Amino acid sequence: MKNTNPGHLAAFASVSILTTLLSAGQVLADAASSPAANNDGTTASTLVVGDAGYFRVSGNKGRFQQDLGAKANAITGGINAFKYAKIIDPTSNIAVNGTAEANLGDYSFDFKYTKENWFSLSAGIKQFRTWYDGAGGAYYNGSTSVYYPASDNELFVDRRSFWIDARTNFDESKPNLALRYERNVRTGTKSSTILGSTPTGAGGKAIAPALYNLDETVDLFTADVVQNLEKFQWGAGIRVEHDNINNAVDSTGFTSLPNAAPAGSVWDNRDQSTADMFSIHAFVTGELHKKLSYGAGADFTTLDTNLGGSQIQYSGVDPVYDPTQRASISKRYDNLSGGSSLKRWTANANVSWRPTKNWTIVPSLRFQNYTTETMASWMATGATPYASTMGDDNWFDATEAIEARYTRFKSWTHTITVQALQGTGRNTQNSWNGVADPAANWTGAPARGYNDQKQTRYTEKIAYSANWYTRPGLSFAGQYYYKYDRNYSEIPYGQHTTIVNGSTPRYPGYITSQGFETHDFNIRMTWRPLTSLSSVTRYDFQVSKVYTGYGLAPQATTPAASPANPYDHPRRQSGRSSSQIISENITYTPHHRVYINANASLIFDQGSTPAVAVGTVSGATKSAVINSDNNYFNAGMNVVYVATDLDDISLDYTYYRTWNFVNNAPVGLPYGQNEKQHIVALEWARRLTAYLHFNLRYTYANYNNAGAGNLNYHANGIYGRVQYKF
Repeated sequence: MKNTNPGHLAAFASVSILTTLLSAGQVLADAASSPAANNDGTTASTLVVGDAGYFRVSGNKGRFQQDLGAKANAITGGINAFKYAKIIDPTSNIAVNGTAEANLGDYSFDFKYTKENWFSLSAGIKQFRTWYDGAGGAYYNGSTSVYYPASDNELFVDRRSFWIDARTNFDESKPNLALRYERNVRTGTKSSTILGSTPTGAGGKAIAPALYNLDETVDLFTADVVQNLEKFQWGAGIRVEHDNINNAVDSTGFTSLPNAAPAGSVWDNRDQSTADMFSIHAFVTGELHKKLSYGAGADFTTLDTNLGGSQIQYSGVDPVYDPTQRASISKRYDNLSGGSSLKRWTANANVSWRPTKNWTIVPSLRFQNYTTETMASWMATGATPYASTMGDDNWFDATEAIEARYTRFKSWTHTITVQALQGTGRNTQNSWNGVADPAANWTGAPARGYNDQKQTRYTEKIAYSANWYTRPGLSFAGQYYYKYDRNYSEIPYGQHTTIVNGSTPRYPGYITSQGFETHDFNIRMTWRPLTSLSSVTRYDFQVSKVYTGYGLAPQATTPAASPANPYDHPRRQSGRSSSQIISENITYTPHHRVYINANASLIFDQGSTPAVAVGTVSGATKSAVINSDNNYFNAGMNVVYVATDLDDISLDYTYYRTWNFVNNAPVGLPYGQNEKQHIVALEWARRLTAYLHFNLRYTYANYNNAGAGNLNYHANGIYGRVQYKF
């Protein structure tokens, strides 16, 4: 007997299901040409959408599922949408909605009852699935680089929510109350940007993919009241939230590589914590007269967190990736316990003043104050079996802003905003280690660390935007803003994090200042040269710089022996990033039955650091530190052809390309990607009757990664949908 391709059988089965649905829908359409009113005068309507589909995928199924949000090599389908609405009487109605998609992990159901001028009640449950690709490990053997996926790279995370909502809908001159309870759950496994290292020996270097295992729940209750009076509106509310987190980041070493870690070598970083938050807020808005309005609000929040978790690094896995040291070290800590508490209040107010019909001026003020207290302790193996830390933090800042809008000229509008922030704070930390920590050059037992920082922050931002309506069908819009955020830390001499018997200072004590400067500019042209043709062209440019000042304590027997600090360094640029985006969108309707939309974007996103110049490994021509590039191009097109009064045909095409791969061997690992992706979809839609619609779509997808062939995939899929309303 001739062998039959399972993929062909699955595709045939999906088409058969669609044909059956279509036939059943046609029977229903013939039975009833239009929805009918009930004998009692009430009306009801129902919409049902059934669907089915199948994708035949070869290659990296995890990446395909992440890109298209569809299941590979499996028939999917079910109820894509169910809607039922009924008018019970002139003042009340109900609405029901639902979905249920097999093999996709998506379903929902919600119910709402509304009594006009009285109340509404709704409840529902929903789950949707997000797919992730677990491939992420790289291996370099001296001449080639290959990516290795996790044992199962078809990852997904399910997000579920349940809610019940009750609110009054009295006349707005009366207080209206809204009560809502909501429970959100997030479970599953996703890829992580945190990577573990694997000792490979023989000049080989590898990083192992890490998996982020999620188990989170959030319970939320809110209560709000709002009332609109003749001269003003007021509102107040509370928010109570409880979070429970049991997450872990796990990484498994490659056992198939030369000199790889032993089987079962993993590291596990587990976060087990709970948090309780309570917040209360209130606001008021109104008009003093037709040229002057105001708004003010305030809130107070408390947050209590209980910490727990562990970090385990089994023998055979490096705790930190280091291209020059591949020793296998076993370290762990567990019995982490502790907590933190936060108290924060904020208040803000603004006034909108319209002195003339062409001017609007909006000054505003915002104040914020918060304090935190933290404590944590844990048990560890190796040199430090017990450690503990305590910290206190308090912060106050004030923000002033003014916005002015001018519309004097008929074809122009101008808006300028100026904002300034001043903040002061203090942070103290105390830490203890049960025994000496040789890696930190601490001696004596117990070792103690102390950090006392006085912090100040200043931020200035100015933004200007304008719109120019040149003539009918042609307009320009532009915006520029400048922002400079400066942060200073004053640390008394001898307290640079930890100074014990001549030890070196450790982060963050030696950083005395950091500045973040940003220039952002964009311009947009909207043009309609013909009734049937329009375009939007946009250019964005942003450059950001990071400035850092250092103050290193000297290597001295005691701080008193060297009152001066010869290791102070002036502020210098420590990083720079820039991005440019050129985008175009064109819409063209050459015929009343043809619609064409095309778009394209070219992005240059680059980051640089002076560390590249000093990161060259001895005897090598390359630096272990490289600049980061994230440059890519994407384009798309959508064409719709109304073939007949009953049939539509559409074509969709998207293209994505990036070219950022850097082979940094032998001093480091390859970084970045060289990727190409094509997605083409052809769809036929037919309106069998006014109440019965049918869609059939074929999709082809192809993904290619030049640096790692086993990440590639190509896929063919068919999808159909039947919609019936009665």
